Amino acid sequence: MLLRVIRNAFLLASSVLACAAAAADDATWINAEIRAAIARGDKAYRLPAGVNELESSIVIPPGTSDFALIGAGSDQTILRTPSVKLSHAVRVGSVPVLFNNWGISNKPQIPVLAVSEGSSRVQLPRTSPAVPPGLYVLWDEYKIQGVKPPYNTVLNRAEIVRVVSFDADKWQAVLDAPAGREYTVSPKLADVRDSVCRNIEVSGLRLEGVVGDSATNGIVSAGLTDGLVLADLKVRGYWSDAVTVNTVRNARLDRIDIEGAVASGAGAGYGVSIYRSRFVTVSNSRAHNFNPNSGYIVHSGSTDVTIRDSVCEESAKFDTHGYDDRRIVFENCSGGTMGIGNVAWLGGARNVQLRNCTHESIWIGPNVVNVRATDSRFGRVTLASVPQQENGNPRSGKPDAIAFVNCDIVGSGTAVINDCSEGGWITFLNCRIQNTKTDWGYVALFDDYSGLVAFYNCDITTANSRTPIVLSSSKTGMRLLMRFCRITSLRNAGQAVSLDPAYGGTYEIVGNLFRSFAPQRFLNEETVRPYSTVLNNRVEKLTP
Repeated sequence: MLLRVIRNAFLLASSVLACAAAAADDATWINAEIRAAIARGDKAYRLPAGVNELESSIVIPPGTSDFALIGAGSDQTILRTPSVKLSHAVRVGSVPVLFNNWGISNKPQIPVLAVSEGSSRVQLPRTSPAVPPGLYVLWDEYKIQGVKPPYNTVLNRAEIVRVVSFDADKWQAVLDAPAGREYTVSPKLADVRDSVCRNIEVSGLRLEGVVGDSATNGIVSAGLTDGLVLADLKVRGYWSDAVTVNTVRNARLDRIDIEGAVASGAGAGYGVSIYRSRFVTVSNSRAHNFNPNSGYIVHSGSTDVTIRDSVCEESAKFDTHGYDDRRIVFENCSGGTMGIGNVAWLGGARNVQLRNCTHESIWIGPNVVNVRATDSRFGRVTLASVPQQENGNPRSGKPDAIAFVNCDIVGSGTAVINDCSEGGWITFLNCRIQNTKTDWGYVALFDDYSGLVAFYNCDITTANSRTPIVLSSSKTGMRLLMRFCRITSLRNAGQAVSLDPAYGGTYEIVGNLFRSFAPQRFLNEETVRPYSTVLNNRVEKLTP
């Protein structure tokens, strides 16, 4: 009898321990509650205040519509991953794989003819079936390939589209919004009607993701979703991609607070990551990172993205990553550095605007076209190009059509510098450009540049005795335009503009004022070159 009692007690204890072990993963019961809420038709599941320890991800399943996962607040509902490094604490929908498009390419495909950027209609071959209304992914097989080993590739052309009707006379699918880019390499519509999530919210949560000397990637990863709200999310300790959207449309990210990247180096430590998504707004957010990584990164061909009223702290930075991202706006952003483009991925970016931003520096890279910064402040402007490479797609590139309007470019060291062998045009209008360093550096240095550089009505100041504007390019395509500017040397620079003897370009210098304690002349050349103009410039001596 005693042995039977002991045996039963042992079995009961084992059962209790087994249940406790099974219950250790709070994602198990949370996911069961979410599935039950969706099955009942509930619009939300509220996760109460408290600490939840996860060994697997909380999942909002693919195909879910009109549903919210709401915590009690980012300081109240805590998600921890103390023993398992997860992809993300919360996953919304199905997240495609960027290098092979798995999650899209394995869906039913409808071949289409080439689609132009801005087109609201998709032409189908007459051999293709009619397209029923609903949500699809418009994509093609164009790849951007890195120019550095291991020469990885990314499929950067894809977006969620809604087919609102089918024109049987023209055999065209009619879209609810014009296409965000062109699709020309085996374009197709992937039928994701049964797997796209719609109108999803995740809010009021906090991730504490450190796992030993590693960490869970991040708090939320969302894919194939049309209509997404991520709000009041905090991350304390993560690996990379703390908050991620991938092939998402119509997303709003608000009050995202990220701190404590465990990882550093290339491809790690990213904060808010926007991969191949469209119509995304990030606002009122913060990224704090002691590693020099991207606090906010626009990546893999994203289009129509706005980041506003957001800040980087310490070494975090704002970044578009060189995958032909388009129509990107930064507004009222501050802190860290701003990088547009990449020397490893030469897809560049198009139509980027910065409004009332303040950053330590701005770097503008290969195949970045049409950047306009207004009412903004930078410590330095750097332009960079990449000459022809043996591998990659694209294999080379230069920045072009860059404008700074009503900006302050003030820093300790050369304020405007090029790292370019090729370049397009760059214009400074009504800007204050200053080098505050008293013993070294120029205000603007263009070395081996081949494009147009224009200064209009700018205040240009150097705190040292070196010539403010130096052009040393031997290329015949270099052209300097300087009109109605005020150039001041607070030491004893002898001239405002210095041309290297090997300078091969032209110049137009008209109506400017040069002030120095020891001025000699405006330009270091006695004879004006052919196809160049020097007219109505004045030289004044400063008095102590």
